[in-house]
Amino acid sequence: MTLWAELDGPISSALARAAEEVGVRLAPGPRFGLDGTLERFLRLPFTLPATDLVEAVGRIAAVRYDLDRAGQTRWPEPSVIA
Repeated sequence: MTLWAELDGPISSALARAAEEVGVRLAPGPRFGLDGTLERFLRLPFTLPATDLVEAVGRIAAVRYDLDRAGQTRWPEPSVIA
């Protein structure tokens, strides 16, 4: 029901936030790890019809490209509060 994707950098939280802005909800890796771990991983559900998934992947790819073009993450790194 889900696929874990390893990203090319610790950008999972930023990518999930950017994807939500284009209508795609994702779970960044740190949501499933301790102390901000798993920031290089993204949890991708695949329970929608194939055409919807293809559209979602296109949107994710576009925002990933935009994160690279921006040169830096637009959001601060998440802090851990215990």
